[in-house]
Formats: sequence, C-alpha cells, structure tokens
Amino acid sequence: MRDFAKIYTSIWRSRKFLRLESDDARYLYLYLHTSPHSNMIGCFTLPEGYALADLGWQSERYRKAMDSLCKAFLVGFDTTESLVRIVDFIKHDPFTNPKHAAGAVKVALALPDCKQKQMLMDDLRGAKHVNLPEPEQVNESLSKAYRNPEPEPEPEPKKEGGGGVAREGAC
Repeated sequence: MRDFAKIYTSIWRSRKFLRLESDDARYLYLYLHTSPHSNMIGCFTLPEGYALADLGWQSERYRKAMDSLCKAFLVGFDTTESLVRIVDFIKHDPFTNPKHAAGAVKVALALPDCKQKQMLMDDLRGAKHVNLPEPEQVNESLSKAYRNPEPEPEPEPKKEGGGGVAREGAC
C-alpha cells in the first residue's frame, strides 16, 4: 500500500477524462489512482468486492464505470484475474532511481499472468532506470498461455445453438 499518489492537475483538461460517460467513471479513475490497493506501477489486483466496499457502490454501477474507463483507454482490466492497469501510469509517475525500478519489476513479475501484465511489461521495457531480465527469463515467469502465444486458429463455425456474446477476460 502507498501513502502518496501523484495526480496531475492537467487531468481536468484531459480530453479522455472529460469525455467519460459519467461522473462515476471519473470518480472511479481517481479512486484507482488513490485506492489503498494501488501500487508503484499502477497495475494491481482489485477484486470487485473490495472496490464495491470502498466505494459503497453496487456491482452494476462499478462495472459500467469500469467499462467506460476501458473504452476511453484510460484503464485496462482483466476480469478473470481482477487485474487493473492504469494506462501510461509509469510515464506520468516515472521511477526515480534503479532501486525504485528494481522494486517495480519485482512487483510486476508477481502479478497474475494475463494480457494486461504483458502490456505492463512492455511499458516497463521503455521506462527509465529499468533493467528487465532477458525476455526469455520474463517468459519463464509467465504461464505457458502467455509466453509469446501462437495466433489462435479461426474457430469452426457452429452448426447449431444460439448467439450472444460472452464477457471474457479483458477490456
């Protein structure tokens, strides 16, 4: 848990932030930056129940606000792992020295494997003071499903059954 969060005052002029669908989405974005679950890399697990308890919201309200943040590309979210990634967090709150960066890499490697973690690792590769392990070592820390995955083959058309859309994995 952190005691301090950096939020630039320019957020009130940010087109992405101001164009969000609702005040709930803006409030959730500020909460994600300042919540007790946040960390030095802006990527952390946040079970829905924790957020609901902290915010005093119902599930539908939280999900609608989170979807709005994802659509605005302010946040990446993996529903399976409950992993939140604040987009460009490291860019706006860079590491101050190599030890700070080394601690961040350690936190990142401990996160659950998913697309959002992969995107975070890409962000870390370009960050100041970061000395990431070789890609092979990073891949070793990932489960087989997330090691430079092969493209998935096109699914076979179904011969019967209904339509619908499954809410899967990430936004």
